[in-house]
Amino acid sequence: MNSPFPALIIVWIIVYFLNKKDKTEYKHLDVDSIQEDSEKEILYFSNGRILKQPHVFYYYDMLSINPFKQITDKVVEDAFTERYSLINKIDNDNNWPIATRDLNAAKLYLLDRLNYLNNLN
Repeated sequence: MNSPFPALIIVWIIVYFLNKKDKTEYKHLDVDSIQEDSEKEILYFSNGRILKQPHVFYYYDMLSINPFKQITDKVVEDAFTERYSLINKIDNDNNWPIATRDLNAAKLYLLDRLNYLNNLN
C-alpha cells in the first residue's frame, strides 16, 4: 500500500512548474514612453467648460473667495448669495457670464470639499 508513485507525481509537478517559472520572458520597459505619458496635460471640465486650473481654484475665483483665509460654510454661503445677485450679467473681473448652474456647482463643490476635509480630522 505504500506506493512511491503519488509522491513522484507531486515532485514532478513541482519541478515542472519551477522550470516553467524560470523560462518567463521579461519585457524591456522603455523609459522614453513613460516620459511622454507624464507630459500629457490634465483637462478639467465644469459645466461644459474646459478649465485651465483645478476645480477648487476655479470655484474660489468664481465666488471671489480668498483661498488663503479660513473657509467656513458661512463664507461659502455669503459668497454664493453675493454672486447670485449678478446672474445674467457679465462678470467684468473674469469676463465670463454667470449662470445659476455654475454658481450652484461652485457652492455644492466647495461645501462638499469643506465637509470632506472636516471629516478627515
